Amino acid sequence: MRPVEALAGCVFRPDSLRQSVVVQSINFDGAYSLSLHEGLGCLEKIVAPYAAVNQSLHAVADFYEQFYAFRYICADPAASDQVQAPPFDYGIYGTPRGGGASAEDARVDLVDELRALAASLPSKPGLTDWYLPANSIFARLRDSHVDWRNGGTKVDSILNQFIFMLQDDRAQKAVRIQVAARDTVVVNGFAVPKFLSQGGEIASIDGLQPMRWFRLHVLENPAFNYGFKSVGPRANSFFKLGRIGIAWLGSNVGDVSSMKPSVNVTFADGSACTWSWRWLWLTRNLASCKLFDAACAVKFLEAHLTNSSALFQHAAEAASQLSSRDADGRRSENVMKHSADADMVELLRKDPGLRTLLQIQEEDVPGTEAHRRVLGHLGLRERAGQAVSLLALPPRRWLLNPAASPLGASYGYFEFQEDEGGKVFAVFKLSRLYVSSTGSVGYDAKMEFVSFWKELVYTAKERGVDRLLIDVAGNAGGFVDLAYLLVRALYPFLEFQQVCNTYDRPVGSLYKAWREVDTTPLAAFMDDDTAIQQRLKQMTPEEQAAMKSVLQKITKACMEMDVLDMDDVLQIQSAIDSLDTGEVDEDSLRGTLEILTASAESFGNPFSLYLDGYAANGTPFDPFKSTRTARRGGKPNVKLTEFFRIEDCVMAFTQKFVDAFRGVENPFTNIVFVSDGGCGSSCDTFSRTAYMIAKKQQHHGGSRLQINYVTFGGLGGSFDDAQRTLSATSFPGGNLMMAAMAQLYNPIYSAAALGYLAAEWAGLGPMKKQLAHFRTFVPQYPYYWNNLPQYPQSEMYQNALGDYALPAEFYFFPTDMYLPDWYADVVGEPHEWNESELRRLHMDAAKAFKAVSMILSPSAASRDLLGKQLFPGTVLKGTHFAWLVGLVVLASAALFLLVVLTLTKLSEGLRVDFSQPELHEHMVSDEVQKVKEHQENMLKEVHDLARTTSMLAKHEVPANQAEKLRAELAAVGEARKKARNFGEDLLEDMMVLDNLSKLTPEDRSLRKATIAGLEGLLQAAPEVCPEVSKPGTVAMSVLEPPPPDQDMWKQVRLPLRFHAREEDGQYVLSATAPGLCPDDLKLELSHDATTLKVEGLRLPTQKEEDKMRRRIAKKIRETAERSPEKFEVLAKCLPDVAADAYLELGQAQYGRFAEAFRLPHDVDVESIDASFAPRTQTASCGSFFPNVLDELCHKGHGTVSAFIGPSRGGGRQGLGSAGRWGDSLFGGHDDYFRPFALF
Repeated sequence: MRPVEALAGCVFRPDSLRQSVVVQSINFDGAYSLSLHEGLGCLEKIVAPYAAVNQSLHAVADFYEQFYAFRYICADPAASDQVQAPPFDYGIYGTPRGGGASAEDARVDLVDELRALAASLPSKPGLTDWYLPANSIFARLRDSHVDWRNGGTKVDSILNQFIFMLQDDRAQKAVRIQVAARDTVVVNGFAVPKFLSQGGEIASIDGLQPMRWFRLHVLENPAFNYGFKSVGPRANSFFKLGRIGIAWLGSNVGDVSSMKPSVNVTFADGSACTWSWRWLWLTRNLASCKLFDAACAVKFLEAHLTNSSALFQHAAEAASQLSSRDADGRRSENVMKHSADADMVELLRKDPGLRTLLQIQEEDVPGTEAHRRVLGHLGLRERAGQAVSLLALPPRRWLLNPAASPLGASYGYFEFQEDEGGKVFAVFKLSRLYVSSTGSVGYDAKMEFVSFWKELVYTAKERGVDRLLIDVAGNAGGFVDLAYLLVRALYPFLEFQQVCNTYDRPVGSLYKAWREVDTTPLAAFMDDDTAIQQRLKQMTPEEQAAMKSVLQKITKACMEMDVLDMDDVLQIQSAIDSLDTGEVDEDSLRGTLEILTASAESFGNPFSLYLDGYAANGTPFDPFKSTRTARRGGKPNVKLTEFFRIEDCVMAFTQKFVDAFRGVENPFTNIVFVSDGGCGSSCDTFSRTAYMIAKKQQHHGGSRLQINYVTFGGLGGSFDDAQRTLSATSFPGGNLMMAAMAQLYNPIYSAAALGYLAAEWAGLGPMKKQLAHFRTFVPQYPYYWNNLPQYPQSEMYQNALGDYALPAEFYFFPTDMYLPDWYADVVGEPHEWNESELRRLHMDAAKAFKAVSMILSPSAASRDLLGKQLFPGTVLKGTHFAWLVGLVVLASAALFLLVVLTLTKLSEGLRVDFSQPELHEHMVSDEVQKVKEHQENMLKEVHDLARTTSMLAKHEVPANQAEKLRAELAAVGEARKKARNFGEDLLEDMMVLDNLSKLTPEDRSLRKATIAGLEGLLQAAPEVCPEVSKPGTVAMSVLEPPPPDQDMWKQVRLPLRFHAREEDGQYVLSATAPGLCPDDLKLELSHDATTLKVEGLRLPTQKEEDKMRRRIAKKIRETAERSPEKFEVLAKCLPDVAADAYLELGQAQYGRFAEAFRLPHDVDVESIDASFAPRTQTASCGSFFPNVLDELCHKGHGTVSAFIGPSRGGGRQGLGSAGRWGDSLFGGHDDYFRPFALF
C-alpha cells in the first residue's frame, strides 16, 4: 500500500549525514539519517529485473504450496472441522477466544497472496514493490518456524545496509523503554504497566495509553515479524528489545508505508517530545560514492540485483555445500529462527560503532563484556545478602556447565530455594533444548539429563520436596528427542502411545505426480532378455550420442549431490566408454540399468526419506502409503497422510532409556511451569504434552500430579485480560525443516534423475514422460536465494485433545495463572542473566504453588478450557463431597490390603519383625557398615581416577612417548570399567540409608557421616567419570593417525577396465584412470616384442590424503566415545589401525594396476605411445577426472581382435574383512583389492 502523499525521491539532505566514529579500533563510516518516506523513496529506487522478481515470488509460492504443513489451514483457521475430547474446549486462532488476533488478521492465504503480489508488479519493481510487502505476508502467519529467507538472500545483503528505528527526536537516538509493574506482585492480580524512557514516566503516546499504542502500531502491525499467535508473548519479546533500543535490520522490516511518520509523547511530569520513524542508511559500503550522492548509492546497491544467487546458478554445487545425503534427519531439530529483534541485538553486540551511532551503551546490550560485568556485580551483591538457610541448600547443578562450554552455553540447571514462608521448592531452569556441537563437544545431552534428573529426584526425596518450578521462559526449543525424554521423566510408567503425540503431513500435487510414475515396466524389462536385445538393436549412433550427453550431465549432478558412490561412478563411466566405442552389449546395458535402478530405489519414497514414521504399537511404516481427507481452511477433502509417531519419541522408549528410568519415580506432586509465552517448538512439545496428560488424568480422577502454567508480563491488565491474550507456549513443534536442499530436494531430484536415466537406457518412453510431468511440479530455486526456505513439515496433534482435533498450532492455550509483572534479563544464555531478577522471578512464581490449590480438576462445563477456577469462599457441593469421601475410604481400604499382602509376601531374609527390635537394630547396623565400607572403597577409586586423569590432562606428552601414553590410556580404560556406574551406585547406597529407621545414636552418627561422604562423592564422580569416558585433548592428539605410507599403495590393486578399438590406422587401448599422473604410468615391451605391459600407480593427492586422515581421526574419536573397549584395543596398535583404515577408504580409488596385452602381429612397436585425455581443463594430476589413458599402437594389417589380454599374474592371500589388528573402522576390506604380485 502507498500512503496518501507521494513517496519522496531519494535525496540526501545536507544535515542527514551522521559523521564517522572510531570505537575500540573499529572504524564506523557513519550513516545518512532519512525520514520514513525518504527511506522508502530510496528503497523504491533500488530496482531489480522484473523477470527475476517474478520468478522468485512464484518459486517461493510453489515451494510453500508443496511443502508447508499449514498451507491449507492458515487461509482460514476457523473454517476447519474439529472436535475436542472432554474436558477440553480451547479457542481457535482468529476467533474471539483465539489469543487476541481478529479473524481478518488470522487469515493468510499464503500461496495466492504471493502470486497476487507477483501479478501486481510494475515493469521495474523496487524493493518497496515486492520484498517489504512479502515480508509482511509472512509476518502475518505469526509462525516462528517459518523463514522464507532462511539465512539471508541477495536482497537481504542490500536491505541490511539500512537500520529502521524509532527515534527520540530530543536526543536523536533509538527510543529505549522499560516496563515494570506499579504494585506488589500477586498471582492473578492486576498489572498496571509503568513505562519509563529517558528517566521519565510516559503518560501517553499520541493520546493513547503506551501499552495500547505499542499494541496497535507494533505488536499487531505485520511490518514487524513477531512469530507468536497470541499478542502477549509478542509484547514480552518486544519489551526485551525496547530495553536496549527500538531498531531493526532493514531486511526484517515489512511494509511500513502506511505508518504515521512521527508521534507526540507526553510524560507524567508534563513534559513532551516527539518520536519519529527513521531509516539509517549505513555508509560503510559507499566509499566509491561522493558524499550526498544518492543516485550513486542507489546504483551501487542496485548492481547487486542483476545476477542471481549461487543457489540458482549452481543448484547442485550449492546442495553439496549445504550438506550431504548423510545428514542426520532422524533427530528433528525444532528451534526457532533468530527473530528480527535477536538479529538486531546480535548486530549491536558485535558492532561498537553502531552502538555509538544509536547512542546505546554497551552494558545495556546482552552478551557484551560490559553487560556481563554489570550482571556479575549484581549477582555478587545478591549472594552476599542471602539468608544463611538458603546458602545451606544444595548448590546449583548444571545441565552442561557453561564454564565447560566453549560458547558459555547451557541447557539449564536445578537448585533449591525457599519461598516467602520458608518452605523449600525445587527450581529447574530449562533455558533451551539445543546446544550446538561446537558449544557442547562430546556432551551427550540425553544421558546427561538422565543423571541430572536422578540427582534432582534423589535430592528432592531426601529433603521432602514435592514442589517443582520449571522455568521455560524464552526457551525457543531444540531437539525433539530430548523433549520427549523430559516427558518420560515426569511420567516414567506411561506407555509409548500415551506419551508420543501424533503427526501428519499434507499430501500435495507433487507427491501425486510422483505416485503416477509407473516403474513396473522397468523391472519387467530387466528380466526380459529378448527386450534387452531389441533395445540394443534400436540404439542408433545418434541416440547413443544423446544418451551419453544425458548420462554425463546427470551423473555429474548426482556426484555433486553426493548421491552416487565411487563404484557406481566407475561403472557408469564404463557405460560412457562403451557408448564412445559403440560397444554397448547386453552386459553393459544390464549392469548400467542395475546401478541406476538400485540407486534410485535406495531413496524409496523420497518424500518420507527422513520421516521415520511409527504406528501406535511402535512399528515403523510409511505414512504416505495411505491418505485421509479433512476440511481445512474452508477447503473440503484436503489430503493428509496417516497419523504417525516420530522416531524422536520412539527413542525415549528404547531399552536404554527404559532401563535408565527404572525405579526413578517422580516425587513431585505440584509442578508449575513459569513462562513469558516464548516457550515454543520442542519446549511446547515437552511442557504442553506433560500438562495435557496431567489434565486428562485429573479429568478421569486418576492423577495426584498437578501441572499448571504461570505466565508473566504480556499486555498487563487483569487475569481475565491475560487469559484472552497470553499463552504460556507458542509455535508448537512440527518437524522443522531447515535444510530442504539436502533432506528434500536432493532425494527428490536424485530419485527422479536416476529413474529418468534408467528409462532412457531401457527406451521406456511412457516412464520418461511421467517423470518429465513430475518435474513440472517441483518448485524452482528462487532467483536471489542462498538457501531454500525454512518451514514446519508436519502438523502436530496433542493426543489428549482426541482424534478429531486440529493441530496444536491453531489453538490458543490461555495461561492458568498470571504473574502481573515484567522481568528483565531472565532469558537467553547464562552470561545474559540478571541473577537478581531471576531470583525475584522464581520467588514470585513460587506464589503460584499456593494458588494451585484453588484450581479444580477439569470439568466438561468449562468456562474457557478446563473448568471453573475455585476462588476463596467457594463451597464444595454435597454430591462432590460425598464422592470424595467415598474415594478416600476405598483408597484407604486398598492401601491396607496392599500393606498386608506385601508384608506377608516378604522373603524371610528381608522381613522386618518389629517384635524383635534387637535383631532389627543389628541388621540396620550391618547395612550402615556395608554402605560405609562401599563408600570408602569408592572414595579411593574416585581419587585415583581424578589423579590419573588430571595428570593426563596437564601433561605435555612428546611424540616419542606416544606408546607410553597409550599404555596409560589402556590402564585408565580398566579403571573406567569400575567407575562407569559410580553415580548410580552412590545413589543406590544413599537410598538404602534413606530407608533405614530405628537407628541407634551411634548408627545415626555413622549414617550422617556416610551420607556426607556420599554427597561429596556424588559431586566428585560426575567431574571424574566424564574425564575417563573419553581420551583428553593430549591423548587424542597423540592418537591422530599417521599419514599413509606411499609404498603401501603399491601393494593395493586398482582395477581398470581396458577397451580396444581401431581408429585412423591405429590400434587404441583405453581405460578410465581417475586422477592418474602421467609420470606414474609405465609402458614396457617384452624382449620378443609380443607383449605390452601397462603399469601405473594412482596415489591420493595431499587433499585426498588429508580428507581420509580426518575421517579416520573422527572415527577414532567416535570409537573412543561409543565403544571404550574397542578403543583400548586400537590405541595399542595405532599404526596398523591407520594403515588398514587407509586401505578401507582407498580401495577401488588408489593403488597399482598392471596389465599385460599380447600384441597383434602387425603393430608398429616403435610407434607405441601413451597420451592423456582429461575431461577437465585443469592440468594438475589430482584434477584429471575422469582421465582416459590411450595406448596408440600404429597398425599395418590385422584387426583389433588380435589383441589378447589382459593377462594377470596370481596374487597372495588378502586381508579379508578385518584388518591386521583384528577389527575394522569402516566395515572391512574387499579381498579383490588385496595386495598382489605382478605377473
